[in-house]
Amino acid sequence: MLDSNALGSLRACELLSTINRTFPEARDTMIHGEGGSQWPAKIAYLDRHSYVIFESSWTDTTHLWTIRTNSSRFRTRRGYHVGMRVGDLINKGEHFTAELAEGQLGLTLVSENIGVGIDARARAKFPVDWPAGNDATAVLDTNARITILAAGGSCPH
Repeated sequence: MLDSNALGSLRACELLSTINRTFPEARDTMIHGEGGSQWPAKIAYLDRHSYVIFESSWTDTTHLWTIRTNSSRFRTRRGYHVGMRVGDLINKGEHFTAELAEGQLGLTLVSENIGVGIDARARAKFPVDWPAGNDATAVLDTNARITILAAGGSCPH
């Protein structure tokens, strides 16, 4: 299960080096950010098309800060998963906030405090001047497919 700061037994702020205990196939990689910044991560390929990425942070390269997956096998507490339509969640009364960070649309599923990525077609329709943190539920394409779910936390290290 994926919740706001964990995937199963792996919780945000654990040492990145512990990921291989749960995902022995996880391999070291680097995440590249703005201005040439980069930080360590681990990626576990679940099959040819699905993965889980375990990221540290550019400010703390030894602890787990973010977990992202494009796999439909992981579910949130309410049973949501990659591949679902945003409209299906809205029909259940869910709300999304949005922000544009580093040129990327970031959605948050409010009830679960989980990050959500949507398909490129739906992202392209989203207003580029959206005020960060505002409820974006009414402007989202209800046919948008969830492509990424993300969890994480701010580590006090």
